[in-house]
Amino acid sequence: MRLWLLYFVTSRSIIIVSQRRFVVSRLYTPKCRRMLAMATMSDDANTSQMLSGRIENWIDRLGGFLVPPYSEPALTSDLISHVQSDFDAAAASIFLVNKQDSSQLYMACGSGYAPEYNYNSAKYRIDESALTPYVFRSKKLINMSVEELEGEQDKGSTDAIPYRGKCRIAGAKSMNADFQNVLAVPIEFENTPYGVLKLENKIHPTEENKFPPEDAKVAQLLASIVALLLQQRTYTELWTRGEEAIKEHTDKNKYAQKVAEIISQVLNADCSSIWLLSTDRNTNSPFLRCAGGVGYKDEYIDHKYPLPNVPDEAKSTTAYIAASRAVINETEKDLSCGKRKIPYEGYCSKQMNKPPFRNILGMPLVEDVEHFSDVQSKCWGVLKVENRNPDFSQKFGHHDMQVCQQFVTKQIVPKLKELDGRDGGKIRKEILIEELGQRRFDHKTKKGKVELAELIGKFLELQGQEEGIKDVVFYKHYDIPKATFYREKRKWK
Repeated sequence: MRLWLLYFVTSRSIIIVSQRRFVVSRLYTPKCRRMLAMATMSDDANTSQMLSGRIENWIDRLGGFLVPPYSEPALTSDLISHVQSDFDAAAASIFLVNKQDSSQLYMACGSGYAPEYNYNSAKYRIDESALTPYVFRSKKLINMSVEELEGEQDKGSTDAIPYRGKCRIAGAKSMNADFQNVLAVPIEFENTPYGVLKLENKIHPTEENKFPPEDAKVAQLLASIVALLLQQRTYTELWTRGEEAIKEHTDKNKYAQKVAEIISQVLNADCSSIWLLSTDRNTNSPFLRCAGGVGYKDEYIDHKYPLPNVPDEAKSTTAYIAASRAVINETEKDLSCGKRKIPYEGYCSKQMNKPPFRNILGMPLVEDVEHFSDVQSKCWGVLKVENRNPDFSQKFGHHDMQVCQQFVTKQIVPKLKELDGRDGGKIRKEILIEELGQRRFDHKTKKGKVELAELIGKFLELQGQEEGIKDVVFYKHYDIPKATFYREKRKWK
């Protein structure tokens, strides 16, 4: 056997080594690690060796897909014919969540079906009473004969596995045989569902007219690898589009809006928002302002929350995240019952285009992963992602949280720092002009010197309120010699 599974407990990683490929995949869930370990276990030595060979072939075939760029169409189309052949099935298909309509599953690829059971017609609503969406919702493997499925319908209970026979009609026309059995496996990673892998009509079934247990083991492992590849593709898309946004935008609000759009689309969430920390120029009090958002009513943009001195004084979830520097991944139920004592006022639910509020992933905008939960670290604002799809998902995945943390520290905060600290930057210059005006004067005259002294005093006061306005912005804008500016500035100290 040319396949080894090496376990590194400290890094919680599994390294899969084959003769032709070296693939490193971080699988954080115990379920995935157990699946890899148990996949080759069998009481029969011949069966175990056969499983090892099949798994090695699949890792060799799919390993190349772990290298960017990731392509969903290339993955699924190249995969499905091999699946049908390897599992000795008359038909095989992969159903994925539709990005344009997250309440729907569509056939991403299929082989062995009638022409009318194709990508356009083979669609299911996630809440539909049918076998494919049932597997997706329940996250349960189904390996059953047609007799067993029909027996489920005779139960007449709500727990019965739904079976409408849609695939039976489509399969009969293509395979010249009636539907006999099905092996359906959920494609999920860390509790995040992506779709369903379906195999139908085993050509040489067991005595019970089903797929053998060995097929079920390999199908589970295959579905986990596909889910991992789709997850990798998601993160690569987030990173690539984030880099494009950094290059395109020099306005803080436009950048925040673009980032909110990207995160909402890539993580398949109804809502996403970026809140930036500002200071009230009249009261000198800090507050959070929604600089960009997706999935909310128009009036939610520019909404403000006061920032408290301590987390216990926060009146909203957003303000709590900024004050505590905490990362939260909670459901509406957990927030409402006060289990973690996180304030939840329900205002965002009223402002959503698709209420009600179901779940939230929120984190502070800090410049280092180690600064999360450190109340002394500098905070630029808050990232919130809400209502992860599909509807029944309770929380965002652990990987979703980790990649957002990296996205915040490696892309969002460095860009915000760049926009805050630009010499003569447009945003800071606009504040300067708004507060001090655009007037010109002769600083060599007595009257001009008095006006200059007063103006520098106001500028120094503004500098204390608005972080990032540098001296050079002032003296270049008002065309004052640098030496004159610093001489007058020293008089104020």
